Amino acid sequence: MGRSFVGSATTSIGCAVFLLFCTLQFFLKFGIVIILVSTLSLLYSLLFLPALLMAAGPVPEQRCPCIGRSADVPLDPPPALPPPSALPSAPIDLDQMPSTPAEPGPGEKELPDLPEGQPPGLNLDACCEDEEV
Repeated sequence: MGRSFVGSATTSIGCAVFLLFCTLQFFLKFGIVIILVSTLSLLYSLLFLPALLMAAGPVPEQRCPCIGRSADVPLDPPPALPPPSALPSAPIDLDQMPSTPAEPGPGEKELPDLPEGQPPGLNLDACCEDEEV
């Protein structure tokens, strides 16, 4: 993660350096702010924060308050997967699959067949002939 932080800070600072040579005070101050923010965020994220986390981090001898156990006690192992022999292994027989589409359910209406050569798509005339649009 350090390389990505350093890379992004370098590009931000590199772009802001050109603002330092502007004659308008707004751009000059904006460049200074970008350089200061990038530099300080890089220093705090790579130096101060890791040191603070190491100093205030969990101690192996103490109980962890968030999970109620010692920090050096390993987590319970995940449940084991069933062996492959316990899984259903019946192959799907495509010859026994119905070749015609299922009947429409309650509240559904059957769509008419498409004329020869017409691509499948939205045919509003055939779908909505008995409804007002």
